Amino acid sequence: MTNTTNEALQNPHITQAFRTPKLLVSGYVAISWGAIVALFLMRNHHNLATQEAWVHGFIISGTALLMASFMWRAARGDQNSFLRLRITTAILLAAIIVTSAIPGDFPMWMKLEQGVCAILLLGVVVLINGKQLRSVFASK
Repeated sequence: MTNTTNEALQNPHITQAFRTPKLLVSGYVAISWGAIVALFLMRNHHNLATQEAWVHGFIISGTALLMASFMWRAARGDQNSFLRLRITTAILLAAIIVTSAIPGDFPMWMKLEQGVCAILLLGVVVLINGKQLRSVFASK
C-alpha cells in the first residue's frame, strides 16, 4: 500500500475535498442497496422485478461496496485505492449510462434509479479527477 504524506491528508482543504465524494459514494451505495430491497418487496410482480433487474441490481450493489472501500482507503492516503477509485467510477458511470439506454432490459423504476446513480457517479468522477485531489496523490 503506497501512502501519501500525512501532512497533505491533514490539510483542511483536502479533507473538505474528500467530504463531498464520500457523501456521493455513500448515496450511491444506499440507493443501490435500496434497489435490492425494492426488488425483494416487488418479488411477486415479475414485470417489476425481472431476472435481469435482479442480476443488474446485485452487480451494481456489489461494485458500490467495492467503490466505497476504495474511497475510504483513498481518503486515508492509499494511492492505489485512489487510482482504482478514479478508474472504477469512470467505468461504472459509462456502464450505467449504456445499460440504462438499452430499451426493454430493465423496468422503468430501475432505469430512473440508475439515472440517479449516474448523477452521483458523475459528481464523484468530476471531483476525484479534479486538480486538488490529483495533486495530493501525484507521484513524487
